[in-house]
Amino acid sequence: MKYTILLPAVAALAFLASCNMPTKANQITPVYTSSIAYEALSPERLTIELDDLLRRERQLVTAQGSRREASAVQAFLFGFGQGDGIEASELGVVRGNINAVLKAMAIKGMEEPDLSDRNPEPEKPAPPKGRRIYFGGGEKRGE
Repeated sequence: MKYTILLPAVAALAFLASCNMPTKANQITPVYTSSIAYEALSPERLTIELDDLLRRERQLVTAQGSRREASAVQAFLFGFGQGDGIEASELGVVRGNINAVLKAMAIKGMEEPDLSDRNPEPEKPAPPKGRRIYFGGGEKRGE
């Protein structure tokens, strides 16, 4: 009898906690952007533009990751998340612009840049080293 009430309540709470959660940064797809505007730029200017767009992409990925973390806390406390903000739509536009610049670079016959270090998800910061206090009593030295 107890479980017939408890099980649906837990399922409903789990469903509500997953509602309106922000999209992962690596699931945000690029918006189509024409390369025509970039084709008129010089090769040097295209390289600078690509660097600027990649820097902006990293900032937006970090912002989207922060929004996901804050939304998870909000979902735990109130039962619903924050949803996608302006960061998600701007990230799609920036990724579309990156694709357009890469296409313009290919049209001009430029060498394809190495984008292997492009990280779609922000890295979690390493835990701080040093003294840590444990609830079991006493202190323990970090590595």
